[in-house]
Amino acid sequence: MGATAAIIGAVASVGGGLIQASAAKDAAKKQERLAEEAARNKALETEETVRRQSRTDAQQEGRARALAAASGVTLEGSPTSYLDEMKQTNQENIDWIQRSGKSQAGYIEQGGQNAADVTRAGGQAALFGGIQGGVSAASYWK
Repeated sequence: MGATAAIIGAVASVGGGLIQASAAKDAAKKQERLAEEAARNKALETEETVRRQSRTDAQQEGRARALAAASGVTLEGSPTSYLDEMKQTNQENIDWIQRSGKSQAGYIEQGGQNAADVTRAGGQAALFGGIQGGVSAASYWK
């Protein structure tokens, strides 16, 4: 009777470890997929922010040119410098939005990868724990 219980215990321990390892692997894949999707969404959100900001900037620049022209000021010298500086500043803002969005998307994806790695490691630990428990249970069979 003792040998049978030891064998059943060993098989159950290893089987439980295998089940936990498999579940952890599936969970890790899901974490990676969710992180990739969140990173893609962040990239799309950044593209839309850039599109809207670019349109707003173009309107602002156009208004400034129109106001300057309506006032009779020629677009030479200081007004041109001002408009060029406005355009450069606007482009720097767009560049920053793009860099920031790309960086955030990268952090989102890396965070998901890290979480998946931790989940996989937990599954491996469960598997090895199950194997160790199985060996321990089997040692009572002697």
